[in-house]
Amino acid sequence: MYAVTAANDLSERFGVVIRSVTEPIDTATPMGRTIFAILAGMAENERFAIRDRTAGGRAEKAAKGGFAGGPAPYGYERDGQGGLIVVPHEAAIVRRMFALKAKGLTFQAIADQLNAEDVRGRRGGRWHAKSVSYARQPKIPRQRRIPVPLVRR
Repeated sequence: MYAVTAANDLSERFGVVIRSVTEPIDTATPMGRTIFAILAGMAENERFAIRDRTAGGRAEKAAKGGFAGGPAPYGYERDGQGGLIVVPHEAAIVRRMFALKAKGLTFQAIADQLNAEDVRGRRGGRWHAKSVSYARQPKIPRQRRIPVPLVRR
């Protein structure tokens, strides 16, 4: 409905009208504004339907043990069949992050320590608190996560 709101705002503030050469839309007339509003409502409905189908497909893939996210999280790589496999040298760094967090370090302190030791992320970048946090808690099925020894306090 943003298109309708934007068109109404432009019309009221600046006298702008929309005239289509391919559809019967002319926002200078009451019928044209009505058709424009109906088409905009249908477009909004389609956007929500696509969002719901995408979310449903991702949830179903995750329920079957697949990875339904974007790029593989640090410590993993895609296996070519919709899942993830552990990358040993990255997994060692993830385990170290868990150990440092168990000692009471903040995510920023962990990032600072990794950067001081010139440990780089997958694409060669520096670590930040957010990237350390995500590397420790990726959104993947629990049974597929890097095994980390539990530390009880």
